[in-house]
Amino acid sequence: MIIWCAYCQRFQGEVPPFERREVSHGLCRRCEPSAFEWTSEQEERIAYLADLNQRFWRAGRSRSAPDMETLAIEGFGADIRPIDMLFGFAGPLLATIGQRWAANILTACEEHQFTDACEALVNLIERHVSSASAPSAQAGGPTILLAAVEGNEHALGCRFAALGFESMGIRATVLEGGGTPQAIVDAALALGSSAVGLSISLSSQIPALRRLLDLFAGEPAFNAPILVGGAAVNSEMVLSSAAPGARLVSRPAFNESDAYSFAPV
Repeated sequence: MIIWCAYCQRFQGEVPPFERREVSHGLCRRCEPSAFEWTSEQEERIAYLADLNQRFWRAGRSRSAPDMETLAIEGFGADIRPIDMLFGFAGPLLATIGQRWAANILTACEEHQFTDACEALVNLIERHVSSASAPSAQAGGPTILLAAVEGNEHALGCRFAALGFESMGIRATVLEGGGTPQAIVDAALALGSSAVGLSISLSSQIPALRRLLDLFAGEPAFNAPILVGGAAVNSEMVLSSAAPGARLVSRPAFNESDAYSFAPV
């Protein structure tokens, strides 16, 4: 289930059962004091958001990038923040694509069409994320390197995460095109990363993940936390035993301060 705040209409995260993609509502901590100030406007917003979600999923199932972009622009016009559109609409859709691909339900052609449509949507959302809606990253502040594990050809998950971190004022760098384990370690050292986030999509990439973690463990100049996420973590194909020294992270959720974080597995 996809949870939004009934008052401020901001995405709050996903809760079990994860396979259900309907919108449900609760209250974020900021809006809890308004719990008894219910208005007809809130009811209309809830109905609109549920309808927009259904139309978005229909566009996603048809792999129509123009329709998805049109709906995103409509959402922006209805005061849905681009970052909420990204995590509340595009994120669950991308997760479903990954699950269906891993289960051999999608053909390679369908997977590429889905991915292309999602990439077009992310490009649109990136253009709408302005400095006015997100805190600026502070010079000398935390920096996170995001990279796909060798064998994972998609960087969409890393781009999602980068926008989420940047919405909190955390500088995020995506290592484009993935890279070998050594290239990722070298990039983390050159950047002086406060943390490293790794994306793994399939269990077949576990050996590459282990090699990468071994390299980090053997590098005396590196002592930052390592986060491992992606479709293979969400579907529990990767367990903690496969990622020694790293923390597994799953679906995005809000923390108590209403900033995006990642719920630990």
